[in-house]
Amino acid sequence: AIVVVGIQDVYNLVVATCVVDRFAKIPADLVDMTAFWLRSVHCGVIARLLAKECGVLNIERLFLIGLLHDIGSLVLYQAVPEQAMQVLLAIRQDRRSLVDAEQTILGFSHAEVGAELMKSWGLPDSLYEPVAWYWKPEGAIAYKLDAHILHLASRLVDDKEYGRPIEQTLVEVADQDLDLLRLSRPQIERIMAQAEDEFHHVFEQLLPHKHYH
Repeated sequence: AIVVVGIQDVYNLVVATCVVDRFAKIPADLVDMTAFWLRSVHCGVIARLLAKECGVLNIERLFLIGLLHDIGSLVLYQAVPEQAMQVLLAIRQDRRSLVDAEQTILGFSHAEVGAELMKSWGLPDSLYEPVAWYWKPEGAIAYKLDAHILHLASRLVDDKEYGRPIEQTLVEVADQDLDLLRLSRPQIERIMAQAEDEFHHVFEQLLPHKHYH
């Protein structure tokens, strides 16, 4: 991320994260920043593994968009903390309804905000377009496959966090989406098992002072 975004912007992001972590208006049990980064790293790892299995070139960009795909939420926590809290309370930790709640309460989504932030950083559309459309990947134009990969990675992480068995998630994934990704359900199940070890290794590299146990 430092290579692509730049040290100054990453520094700003770290500062912003520290500020967000201390927001008195947002209950700590709803927004835990270690959990936020755990989920982001996990999504990046899964997106990269899915991309590799799909035969996508330059799979590191999938890790990066997975890592940054929720970055718009940090902006919302800072810019509109009260409305952001309303959204978090409305979804009750079930992120499947996150964008719908944001659209109702805010009129826009964290995905749109995150994409605009990445665009303002000067990142290429190959990174910010999939982020903008990861919740509705059919809306992507130039990078539809990346958006679909990110959508699936995010869904897998969300359902895992919410306690849904992967078998249930895979049953709910549409056959046409699997055909587009050229993936089978057993392949995805194998990727999720592989992601566990890689995820902890990457998280330790990025945030060695944090604890995930």
